[in-house]
Amino acid sequence: MSRDSEPEAGSPQAKLLHRLVAGWRAHSSEIWKLTKTVGVGVGIVGTGLGIFVDVQETSQILDAPSQVAAVASVSQVLDREPTPSAGPVCGDGEIQPEEECDDGGAFGGALCSSECTSNLARIDGGSLLVGYREAELDAGMHLLMPSRRPPEMLREVAEWATPATPVQFGKFWIMRNEVSWKALIAFLDHKGSTAKDVVIEDGMERVKGFPSVRSPASIAWHLQAMADTRAKYAAGMNNRGRPDEPARTDLKTAIAYCAWLGGIVPTESQWEAAARGPGGKRTFPWGERVPKASPEDCELLTGFFHISVDPPEDFNCGGRNPTTPGARAAGCTPDGVCDLAGNVDEYVTPGATIWKEVDGRTAEEGKRYMAVHPGPQRDAQGAVKFLRVCADLAREDPYGLVSGTLSDCVVGDGFAPEQPWTATSYPADRGLAIVKGGNFDDSLPVLYQNRARYPYGMGRQAKGFRCVIQ
Repeated sequence: MSRDSEPEAGSPQAKLLHRLVAGWRAHSSEIWKLTKTVGVGVGIVGTGLGIFVDVQETSQILDAPSQVAAVASVSQVLDREPTPSAGPVCGDGEIQPEEECDDGGAFGGALCSSECTSNLARIDGGSLLVGYREAELDAGMHLLMPSRRPPEMLREVAEWATPATPVQFGKFWIMRNEVSWKALIAFLDHKGSTAKDVVIEDGMERVKGFPSVRSPASIAWHLQAMADTRAKYAAGMNNRGRPDEPARTDLKTAIAYCAWLGGIVPTESQWEAAARGPGGKRTFPWGERVPKASPEDCELLTGFFHISVDPPEDFNCGGRNPTTPGARAAGCTPDGVCDLAGNVDEYVTPGATIWKEVDGRTAEEGKRYMAVHPGPQRDAQGAVKFLRVCADLAREDPYGLVSGTLSDCVVGDGFAPEQPWTATSYPADRGLAIVKGGNFDDSLPVLYQNRARYPYGMGRQAKGFRCVIQ
């Protein structure tokens, strides 16, 4: 690229360049240094609060002559600063040709591994039948793994993931590993700028630290959630786990952390798409191999459950303790997304859903509200249509924490489904949170399957999570 074609002073490109350079210099300890090599094979370009851009989209931006000139000008500015003469150093915050990514260790391994490989996997957009079809349950799919539980009980649990619902989703990036305490502590101890800062992205002003434009109420809630989380886990308090273990925390903390990185807690359909693969064909994240015995199948997942009572027999992989995220390499998906079965079960958000009133576990608990699959929806001509996630709900308020009410999300591309659904709003503090993937200690075997789900509780329980970037 030519260094003679710099943007004219006072032009929009020059103003944008000046603002970007000023921002980078002001927050040099919190954001990635600009790579000197354009075209490095990395799926994200992140800021210290994790705003991500698709490489393909970035390449298209850089194809514009004015943007090429801007990058050339930034390179000149950075070239004037002293740089080490040594070769690439993983963890120095600068992406070299030999590196896939390098966040300088600022995010506790959430974005880049210690080998400078990306901790994000790209999942291309597509369609999926989320949940179990009745034919799959009739064929006994939920009984593949042995269990001391009666078949009728396992069927009842599996039916929480019915009816199977056709869903469409766009491309997204999902963390390969569950968020570790090391990564969460990087957020808890962060002292720098907050999402109040405004940056220019794709020619629009956006709030730094969030994936896209949000309402003022949502911004205020997320900022307060970040502050509340840091106060809850304040330095010196004895409520943090070991750095190499998966973080287990409440739903509000998971949402706040993902927003800090510029992402969201995955919707159920996104999580399932990553686990089941293109077309939703995989029964387990790794494929079709059914884990039935330990230690033969311990390479696949960290989990414990009773196989039988008479004679007493257990599936025990991990000693009823969690393992380091990503330690069970054979159990990862072909895309390298790990621990989607076992280790710690993970919070997800409802996505396309209808909220349904259900009885609490006790009479004193009263009524609760659970997100259920809408099932196939039809247009005016009677054709079954794929649903998509209500974008504002998925990004801003999936569990009604901002508005205080739970809202249905049943919408398709360019149509209004003919089948009616309830539009009643319910109080958010009575909603049940959804977890996926089963856990390391006495989980039901059916929950290790990609399609299963568990409406766990009020979101206060300590569960694992990962984030997605859209």
